[in-house]
Amino acid sequence: MRSSRRTGHNASGYPELSFHGTEPWSIDTDSPLLSFGFMYAETSADFGVPEDCFIYTAVNSYWDKMEFTLPDLPEGFRWQTYSDTAAKSQTKRYIKGNRIELESRSLRVLIARRGK
Repeated sequence: MRSSRRTGHNASGYPELSFHGTEPWSIDTDSPLLSFGFMYAETSADFGVPEDCFIYTAVNSYWDKMEFTLPDLPEGFRWQTYSDTAAKSQTKRYIKGNRIELESRSLRVLIARRGK
């Protein structure tokens, strides 16, 4: 296990850690960050884990629902909801399309793996 984060792109072709607004790869740090996302790209080549994995967390601190466009993934990967603070039950479900809606003052964690 490494003790530091890489600043460049890893074997996935993505940055190890990236920050997003409600649109991927676009965040305005000069405005209040009430709705934002961050993505962690973990690869077996870089970390020695069994499979590549992407973890995306969308945060909505705003008082209304917000819609997020998810970052594109490499071919064969699909986003799946892992946890949603606004959901009554925590069933894991695949995301259809590339957009999600978050309830006010909630967050959702998504995980993407290949071919599952």
